[in-house]
Amino acid sequence: MPDPGRRLSTEEQKADPEKQKVAPPAGVPGAGKRPYDARACRNARIYYQVSCGAPDSQRSYGRSCAEAYALYRESCP
Repeated sequence: MPDPGRRLSTEEQKADPEKQKVAPPAGVPGAGKRPYDARACRNARIYYQVSCGAPDSQRSYGRSCAEAYALYRESCP
């Protein structure tokens, strides 16, 4: 069993292709962005409108509305 605290050599790092690559830093613009999909954006907008209802309604303060808004913000630029 390898020691979890030791560093791997470059040969050992390249030997395991299934190993996850390190994600780019969060400060890099455009990192982890998906390409724009108009259909997904439209569907997310409709889901947001249906989930939240009218502004200042009780539904607009619920968890489902917040989740729909997060999905909308993720799908549309």
